[in-house]
Amino acid sequence: MISSVLRATLGRRRSTPERSTDAPAGAQPLTIQMVLPAMVIGGMETMVLALARHLIERGHRVGVTCLRTEGPLAAAVRDAGIPLAVVPAPGAKANLIAAPGLREHFRRVRPDVVHAHSGAWGQSARAAHAARVPAFVHTAHGLDDAEPWHLPIWRRIAAWQTDHVVCVSAPLVEYHHGVAGVPRARLSVIANGIDTDRFTPRAAEGRGHRVGVVARLVAGKNHARLLRAFCRVRGRIPDATLTIVGDGPLREALGELSRTLGVHDAVTFAGERTDMPTVYRQLDVCALSSDAEGTSMTLLEAMASGLPIVATAVGGTPALLDRGACGWLVPLDGQGRDEVAFADALFTALTDDAAAATRAANARRRVVERYGEGAMTVAYEHLYHQVLMERQRRVPMNGRRRGARNV
Repeated sequence: MISSVLRATLGRRRSTPERSTDAPAGAQPLTIQMVLPAMVIGGMETMVLALARHLIERGHRVGVTCLRTEGPLAAAVRDAGIPLAVVPAPGAKANLIAAPGLREHFRRVRPDVVHAHSGAWGQSARAAHAARVPAFVHTAHGLDDAEPWHLPIWRRIAAWQTDHVVCVSAPLVEYHHGVAGVPRARLSVIANGIDTDRFTPRAAEGRGHRVGVVARLVAGKNHARLLRAFCRVRGRIPDATLTIVGDGPLREALGELSRTLGVHDAVTFAGERTDMPTVYRQLDVCALSSDAEGTSMTLLEAMASGLPIVATAVGGTPALLDRGACGWLVPLDGQGRDEVAFADALFTALTDDAAAATRAANARRRVVERYGEGAMTVAYEHLYHQVLMERQRRVPMNGRRRGARNV
């Protein structure tokens, strides 16, 4: 049933052969358009900005398109010399029929590659196909537990006009193959990367009892779990403090919960911050109590900063923390007992200096070896070229000159 509807709606599906493992010889600079909902302060948006910067350093032309609004990071995008445009593509209809404004935007800037990110897949895929963009890539950064029922359908539709889907963690691959119907040959994992020279451990000094979390104040991050666990920790460590960095729709509700739990005097809601290296150096333990994660930028930054970590064992987090060698992993039991386990892990991370130091050192070493921005950028660059080569072998470009216009 779904297959017949997809064919009727989308027409001929893109076909992509298996990718070679060697980078193309003599590859030319590309024009790449990153697409996402908005440049808010978050892990995905930070990754997009870093990737764009590094691609430009490697000679490519990169632009950013936001489908809703600019967001607070828009200034940093422009400061980096990256053109940014807001091109609204509202409503579910844009997942089925190309939004005229977005289609014309792609025709005008003529990218070689449109690279969409979570929240912009369907709209971008339809518009890029209508604009005859040579290659379309999507990166899935994560999933929400409470997603609308229709999202898997939209993802199946988008997959038909997507050359390749990148997942930031292995569990996302299984979802996109099993639920979104993406063939395994068009799925791969490219982990997020960070600047390990910017995020470094602080100078040796005495440890305190300062816990911190960096995450949007949204349901999927489950700050309520952390607040309840912290309340238990305060009963054992009276001078423990909790700093919550980030903003979002649950700010008032979480503030009220902290008052109900009687820990409001020990909890600081710091809002959005841009001086993140300084933030991490002012903490003794980083906590993340999410219900779902891909490859968390918060955890990568904390690992590079040499912090002990306590996190829920969800999504890509167990692999990121090397099954517990780089931090404390707390399984979710679905019955509320995970709050007790989270509190116990926080207590250990705050009081067992030897165990904390060992895990923090392991984490720093692991992120330097595996999760640098350079490796991430090269992996995406390789993917772009390979997808273009495959498309050119199968679909003639009708004499179009790639990269003929600036972004």
